[in-house]
Amino acid sequence: MGVNPESNSSGKKNFACDAMLGRLARWLRLLGYDTFYSSKVKDDELLDICLRKNFILLTRDLEVFKRAVSYSLNVKLLRENSFTEQFAEIVGDFGLDLKITPDGSRCPACNGLIRGVKKEEIRNKVPVNTLNSYDSFWICSNCNQVYWMGRMWRSMIQIVEKIKNRR
Repeated sequence: MGVNPESNSSGKKNFACDAMLGRLARWLRLLGYDTFYSSKVKDDELLDICLRKNFILLTRDLEVFKRAVSYSLNVKLLRENSFTEQFAEIVGDFGLDLKITPDGSRCPACNGLIRGVKKEEIRNKVPVNTLNSYDSFWICSNCNQVYWMGRMWRSMIQIVEKIKNRR
């Protein structure tokens, strides 16, 4: 109901998440999907962004869902409370590729593109222990947040594997 797994005219799936789906937005970005999210945007603005940019709207708000359907937006109403269930549903409904690779990811914080960097470039941006413990680093081209494959990365891989095994 409201869901059309087709992508936009460019062939890519782009998403917009309502204010209740911040964690889901971060994960979609990590999978490399252009995903709009702002907890400060009002419903009217969010619907306008989806119309202008041909984003697939993900929402937990029934009224927003109904309005999006009335505008003929591609929209998915999520009823599950659990993040894992929401994520699994989106992956299944839209046939998302469950590969998290830093070179193909977007910044979970700002949606900017992430690029690999040499240690020298980020030497003053991470703790010395992190610099000594890891060889590969990535930085957001927009907000300059630095990333590496640490504990959080391993946790993400476990969640992805759990969802893959459910298919």
